[in-house]
Amino acid sequence: MHDEIGLQQQYSLGTHAEEFARLDRQAAMIERPTRLLLQAAGLAPGMRILDLGTGLGHVAMMTGEFVAPAGRVVGIDRAAEMITVTRQRAQDARVTHVTFEEGDVNTWRADERFDAITARLLLFHVADPLAVVRHHTTIFVQVARSWRSTSTSGRRAPSRPFRS
Repeated sequence: MHDEIGLQQQYSLGTHAEEFARLDRQAAMIERPTRLLLQAAGLAPGMRILDLGTGLGHVAMMTGEFVAPAGRVVGIDRAAEMITVTRQRAQDARVTHVTFEEGDVNTWRADERFDAITARLLLFHVADPLAVVRHHTTIFVQVARSWRSTSTSGRRAPSRPFRS
């Protein structure tokens, strides 16, 4: 896995202890709805999940609960300080199926395919959110093309939701 730019970049709101504490409080406040969304998404043991803009790894670690024990979660973030903290938190929790990589969501490429992508509170931090989504759909295009869903209105979701 690699990031074509390879530059160390900072999180736009800072990477100091006070900001990390704020992000932890925020994650605690929205943990329940996040968990409900992940459950509704159909995450299951054995799946491979990519978490874009992982930050302190809250969603990646939660997603790891759904895909364990045979699944895998890779969280990426451009802030090296955050990746250091997330790796330490995973190690302290003895979680080995959730890993973290430094990389820019605009350019980072996976060497493997994923079954799903998560990205909580990321897209308003990037200049071109649609470009980020399109960039990453190539890693799970087979799943996306065969995906079918029924919404609460009873209408079917498009068979190719991310057209280029």
